[in-house]
Amino acid sequence: MAGSTNDGNTRDQPEPVAHSFIVKIWVERALAENKQGQWHGHITHVPSHRREYLRRLSDIVVFIRPYLYQMGIRADLISRMKRWWKH
Repeated sequence: MAGSTNDGNTRDQPEPVAHSFIVKIWVERALAENKQGQWHGHITHVPSHRREYLRRLSDIVVFIRPYLYQMGIRADLISRMKRWWKH
């Protein structure tokens, strides 16, 4: 078939809009025995290399929200995701 690859995928179809993110989280050990370690993290948008440091896990949703809107994801889904991260 013209315009297709050996695996049956068509070359003429546009690639779907997708974004990739890398989330890195680590814990710094507490210096005193009676203290808990402090967690740190950052999220990076792979295509743009934009990076933000995280204070809370819910910051992940805040970071990706503009990319979700760009993809047409509804605001109510984003709100549900944010509530999920608070738990």
